[in-house]
Amino acid sequence: MPFLPRLSIRSFSTKLTFTVMLTASFGIVLVCAATAVLAYSQACLRAEESATSQARIIAINVAAALAFDDADSARETLAALSAEPMALRAVITQQNGETFARFATPAAAQHPTAHLDTHALVAETETTQNTWLRNSHLSIVQPVKIDDETLGTLVVLYDLIPVQARVWRGLQLSALIGFFACLLSGITAQRLGRGLTTPVAELTRIAAAVHDHQDYTLRAQRFQNDELGELTDGFNAMLTQVEESDAALQTTNDQLETRVAVRTAALETATHEAQAANRSKSAFLANMSHEIRTPMTAILGYSDLLLDHRQAEEERIDCVQTIHRNGQHLLAIINDVLDISKIEAGAMTVERIPTSIIQLVADVASITRIRALDKGIGYHVTFEGPVPETVYTDPTRLRQILINLVGNAIKFTHSGAVTLTFRFNPANENTSDQLHFDVRDTGVGIPPNTLGNLFKPFTQSDESTTRRFGGTGLGLAISRQLSHLLGGDITVQSEPGLGSRFTVVVDAGDLTGIELIDGVTEADVHAHETPVLDSQETDTPPHPILTRVLLVEDGEDNRRFISRFLSKHGVTVEMAENGRIGHDAALAAQTAGQPFDLILMDMQMPEMDGYTATSKLRAAGYTHPVVALTAHAMADDRRKCLDAGCDDYLTKPIHHAKLIDVVRQHSPPVQNTPATTPDSTTAITDLSSSATRIPTRPDDGPLVSRYATDPVLAELIDEFVAVLPARIDELVQAHRTADMDTLRSRIHQLKGSAGTHGFDPISAAARRLEDDLKANADADAVSNALDAVQQLCKRVAGIPATGHTQPANNPNIHQGGAP
Repeated sequence: MPFLPRLSIRSFSTKLTFTVMLTASFGIVLVCAATAVLAYSQACLRAEESATSQARIIAINVAAALAFDDADSARETLAALSAEPMALRAVITQQNGETFARFATPAAAQHPTAHLDTHALVAETETTQNTWLRNSHLSIVQPVKIDDETLGTLVVLYDLIPVQARVWRGLQLSALIGFFACLLSGITAQRLGRGLTTPVAELTRIAAAVHDHQDYTLRAQRFQNDELGELTDGFNAMLTQVEESDAALQTTNDQLETRVAVRTAALETATHEAQAANRSKSAFLANMSHEIRTPMTAILGYSDLLLDHRQAEEERIDCVQTIHRNGQHLLAIINDVLDISKIEAGAMTVERIPTSIIQLVADVASITRIRALDKGIGYHVTFEGPVPETVYTDPTRLRQILINLVGNAIKFTHSGAVTLTFRFNPANENTSDQLHFDVRDTGVGIPPNTLGNLFKPFTQSDESTTRRFGGTGLGLAISRQLSHLLGGDITVQSEPGLGSRFTVVVDAGDLTGIELIDGVTEADVHAHETPVLDSQETDTPPHPILTRVLLVEDGEDNRRFISRFLSKHGVTVEMAENGRIGHDAALAAQTAGQPFDLILMDMQMPEMDGYTATSKLRAAGYTHPVVALTAHAMADDRRKCLDAGCDDYLTKPIHHAKLIDVVRQHSPPVQNTPATTPDSTTAITDLSSSATRIPTRPDDGPLVSRYATDPVLAELIDEFVAVLPARIDELVQAHRTADMDTLRSRIHQLKGSAGTHGFDPISAAARRLEDDLKANADADAVSNALDAVQQLCKRVAGIPATGHTQPANNPNIHQGGAP
């Protein structure tokens, strides 16, 4: 029991006896206490009943005396209480509260209640109905009546000390009996406990002897045929096992030295491997620094050239295209690092959807063929045997594998050709339906001693390869891991100086009922290839998109920019500033018989987000296309959007060419109607302001939008730059007042609007601050990130140190003529 003191007695026998006595004592004490309470309560009850009956008789006898105002007669009647041993005092009061008659026995003067006068006695009982019980006395209150008319009140005080004395004597007797009972239980427990403690003492003795002398041949004597006897047998059996184990241990110890030597050698090998891996990662980091700095140097250099207003239009476009190419290269490096991180964390997922192999190969060819032609080497695509019309795989990941392998083949080939070959292996008793891709080249080849490190992350065949050809050393590792996720593998055959052959095998999925197409040629691949453009978009689309779009976006800047951009391409745009308004507008248009051809739905919005709005639209029977706009670009985020009911998915900042492609894809067939003018943008509601911030060095020179040369978008960029100082102030104020909800909302808006308007450094810095806020980073980290955003915003061309815009000579604004 937790409230008992810890026993310091070491003898088990004594502890057992003490425990039995203590348990018996508790029981006896509880019984005695209960008996005393019960006896006292019963004695009090009996005394109360007797006193009440006596007081009722006296009240009847004094009624006449009270009626005729005969106080002497009343006192004589009260004097009859002197024959009652427990009676102390009595008082009769009239209706007006005055004392009519009183009586006190000789014992009242020595009683603890002697200090109570008559009025106090009456006052003490007038709030009760009949009785009032205290520790040492009992008050009985009885009305004096004649024919239901109350003439006064009788109060009688009785002594309870005799009752308490009788109860106390009984309690003493019970305690004495209890003491002898406890003593008897202790003697009994001591005698009975010997039968329990003797076997335990024997086990203790044998255990101590084994411990002191390490003699496992000793055995304990068995005294009884009960559980303790079984315990003794078990103890002896344990000693037998220990004796056998000791002999086996001695044999094992003889071999320990050899095992230690073997494991020491293995540890040294592991140490060398870990050191080699560490060197590989260090080399990777150095190489990654070079790979990142190379495109960044071009981006920063050509950004500076864009600030020269003396450049011709063609030169500025060339600068923008160079920045774009290097930005794409930098993005590819970052994507490789993110992919390998997700793979090593076990977070990479793939999907299996219907995929055209001919189209997939054509996509790979359209992206990689131009690089081969630029190097002056051949580029061939061949098909061996029939091709399934459709397979079930992840086209994005399979395309990533093939582009990486073909790109490597082109990189390491200086003469000759690169060939991409496909063949289909139908299922047999050992394998399922499989897709085989061979990438052959006539390049430098791979030395045999480095083939083992080829698919390890952060490594290339040797450091000279990195110096000569560049690269992060992640591509092949990512490709093999992706092939494993797709149910296959990558193997390689190579000979230095003669080239290499990489073979990709992936599972084709369930091809039941899928037709096979025979005789596919390279011409068929050419027919499916998509031309590669040098820029994201052209100034004027070849064909206007005659469609009606609802843009649901909480960021005011994004709404303006996207709507103006779509209007440039002939799209009629209506806008809503949150999911609830967009949901209501879409249903209202459908009810009116004029549904929107397409909804562009931002997924992170206040009041009602895009996931909820889209789900509600689908639940209401809305069947027209909905395309998600979100800053989250992972596969799980795409799946979440599709599960909510979206038909497609675009990431922020918006890639304008992809936006136009998606809108065109989900638009109805072009009718013979006039093109919509660029001013056909309608706002459904008032627009809300947005704000945010950015991080980088404050001394990197002015920031210029990548769309600064676009005359259609220049006005929007001008408007964004004009309100940017106020939004910076709003961010700083929210941080100063610890209004974290406003800070999160405004930084989220700035992240999207800055990227949409071509200020990618600000968007990236805002994203970093948003991540810090989501991760509940410490105050210093948030303050530093906010300061970085503020400094970047102040670097935007057209914003002076005072925070006011300067429209004159602003390179972000196209002011007519040459930019």
